[in-house]
Amino acid sequence: MSDNPVLTAITALHDVVAAIRDETVAFRVEVLGRFDRVENRLNAIRDDIEVNMARADHVERGSEAIREDVRSLREEFTIMLRKQRKMEAQLHDLTRPPSAP
Repeated sequence: MSDNPVLTAITALHDVVAAIRDETVAFRVEVLGRFDRVENRLNAIRDDIEVNMARADHVERGSEAIREDVRSLREEFTIMLRKQRKMEAQLHDLTRPPSAP
């Protein structure tokens, strides 16, 4: 090394800058790795939400179909009940003793 203090200081400064640059690169790699892990976790959460929403939509469609089936059965039951009452009335009319003229 030279005995020149300026040259020694420049060399030392160059070594410090190189060390800082190396640390900065290492820090950048570490931060980007963390970003990637966070992004992967967020993507997994988003995927879970999408799957759960699809399941919820499927269940909702199924419940709507069941609700429509129940509505249809209720209408059929009402029609059958009316027919039964009409038939009971007709049977009652047929089994009633004739009234005196």
